[in-house]
Amino acid sequence: MVGTPIGNLGDITMRALEVLRKAPIVLVEKWEDSVKLLHHFEIRPPQILKYHDRNFQVMIPKIVELLQTSDVAFITSAGMPGVSDPGAQLVAACYELGIAVAPIPGP
Repeated sequence: MVGTPIGNLGDITMRALEVLRKAPIVLVEKWEDSVKLLHHFEIRPPQILKYHDRNFQVMIPKIVELLQTSDVAFITSAGMPGVSDPGAQLVAACYELGIAVAPIPGP
């Protein structure tokens, strides 16, 4: 769960950039906002998946399956995932299955 800037892209943390650069899969809430952030910092994840209010019920089983063999980073359009998006449901599913979730603080 990677926190992202609210407003100024320069407010992102070095740790958030490091995690996003290393993540083989990045989940995004809003495609346009997230791709803007990734392109600004020249981050090209091998795979980007949409995860938002309208598809979280379908996506959670797929994400949990991916987490068995791969790291996944989740970013929202701004702020910390899990505050006002379906991040809380993903964290709950991971917790139930014993999958570790690491918060990467943002600005």
